[in-house]
Amino acid sequence: LLKEQAVALPLFFVWADLCDLSYDSPGRSLGRWAKRYAPVAVIGLAWFALRGAMLSADSTPRFVLADEPAGPWLSTLYTLQSIFLPTWRLFYEPPVEGWFSLPKVFVVLGVVGLLAALARRAWPDLRRPVIFWAGWFVFAVFPTANLFKQETRFAERYVLLALPAAVGILGVLFSS
Repeated sequence: LLKEQAVALPLFFVWADLCDLSYDSPGRSLGRWAKRYAPVAVIGLAWFALRGAMLSADSTPRFVLADEPAGPWLSTLYTLQSIFLPTWRLFYEPPVEGWFSLPKVFVVLGVVGLLAALARRAWPDLRRPVIFWAGWFVFAVFPTANLFKQETRFAERYVLLALPAAVGILGVLFSS
């Protein structure tokens, strides 16, 4: 978690508290939120300051969404495809042409649609955990969603942090 996805870890804890999953969530108390996350904010700001001081101006984040508006969608699709239809061989930091396949896109969309339909059937009981794991997925993909210039556009290591979300949703759906 020292590369692109380091920023996601604090978001998972905030998300869990927003979803009111822990026994001691701060709830609606701004004081409890501040007490709980002030150290995390200080560490995060220190990390960004240290990173900015140590790295050259060329390595500062550069917003690229305007140049490649499909970047976040491709990142999400790459992650879903890598989770549900992984290749038999590793393809280190593949270009889009190396992993994108229209038949696989349809299969992945079908799997996601099926999971959504299963969640919808028991929505009152599954709402909270499904929302939590879906948010986890979003926060895991966000740092590597090609919003900013990054080391590489797609990599297997980017999928690792999103994998618990898929396992969590599958676990919720098949344990109910």
